[in-house]
Parts: sequence; structure tokens; C-alpha cells
Amino acid sequence: MKKLFAILVCGLMITVSGCGSNKSDNETTQSSQNVESKSVKDIYASVSTMAEGKLTELDPQYLSNYYGIDTADLDEYVFAQSDTPESSAETIIIIKSADTSKFDSYKTSFENYKKQKSQELTNYNLPDQAKLDKSKVVEKGNYLYLVISKNADEIIDTIEKNI
Repeated sequence: MKKLFAILVCGLMITVSGCGSNKSDNETTQSSQNVESKSVKDIYASVSTMAEGKLTELDPQYLSNYYGIDTADLDEYVFAQSDTPESSAETIIIIKSADTSKFDSYKTSFENYKKQKSQELTNYNLPDQAKLDKSKVVEKGNYLYLVISKNADEIIDTIEKNI
């Protein structure tokens, strides 16, 4: 009788242990790879050190006046440019918004900023034109970002890994 009871208990344990998870190995791997995105401020903190020189975050009123972007429409944002904008084009702008309907307008503002900066550099014969040529305005999901930097590719890669 003890042997029969032991066999039944072992059989029951094997059956129960096989039913412990209804996820496949693939689903488990995928869920462990889904890392929650960082805040825009945290992303900026990690990429600002890649920029050349010191960057200064711009005031929301400045953004509204010069870019036509109302920060009240954004979930999160960082607009930073060189603390010597008259001599450096270094710029990192990252915005996040659940409402992406204004992104086309924002892209136009960013492209206009690049044109204006290019004109300034040409007028004053400054060497940062290569940064502008390498710069990119990127839309990915509910994020939009502009990076003007010698290290633009590295900065964009870091942003994309964290959103």
C-alpha cells in the first residue's frame, strides 16, 4: 500500500510541476527583454555627456517664442543647446508626447532651426557645419528628437536604446 501511495504522489507531483507555467520559453524571453523606457530627463542625462562642451536647457517660453512649441502639449521634454550658441551648433532636443499629431509641425520647426543655424555658421565662417550636415530629426513612436553633434550617431543610438 505504501508503494502505491508513493507512486501516486510522485505521479501527481510530476503532473503538477508540468502545469506551473502557461508561457512558452519564447514568451518568457520576450517579456524579460521588454525594459521599461527611461524618462526623457534620464535619457538626456545619459547623452549630455557625449556632447561637445556644456549644454544649457532652454526655458519653456523660449521654446514657444522661437520654435512655436507649447510645452503644455508635451508629456516630457528636454531642449538643450550649447551654452555658447553663437559659436557652436551643439543641440539635443528630445520630446515625448502621447499626441503625435503635431509632430510634423515640430519637425518643420526643427528643420528651420537647422537652416537658421547653418546660415549663422556660414555668415560667421564657423567650423560646426559638419555637425549640422550629420544632424538628424528622428520620430520613433511617441518620441521626436533632434541631435546636432559630432557624436550624433552615438547619441541617437543611446536615445533609441532607452525609449
